[in-house]
Amino acid sequence: MPALTVSGFSIDQFLFYGWLSPKKDRRRAELRSLVQERRTIVLMDTPYRLLSLMRDLAEAFRDTRRLCVAFNLTMADEQVFHGTAPELYRRFSDREMKGEFVIVIEGRMRDRER
Repeated sequence: MPALTVSGFSIDQFLFYGWLSPKKDRRRAELRSLVQERRTIVLMDTPYRLLSLMRDLAEAFRDTRRLCVAFNLTMADEQVFHGTAPELYRRFSDREMKGEFVIVIEGRMRDRER
């Protein structure tokens, strides 16, 4: 819930998808199945899989959606990042991010996406 709140995205309806498959092909298929989702999506994963997940998000969602990646919420070193999947992938590729995280994906907007 804290990640939903700091995301700034609509929280009247959301999908808590939780953890994606650790297997790359299955994870990518799961993400492709979420591309048409109109509700805000909440994902979680293990800290060491952040870059591979962000790469897969960038491939699946391209720059069509805004994301929020929230690290270590409710802790002193809490950090929140906003941007598109490709932007955040580049940002996290440039520096090693460690810690627990939650990814919130903006719901699909009818007029903005095809």
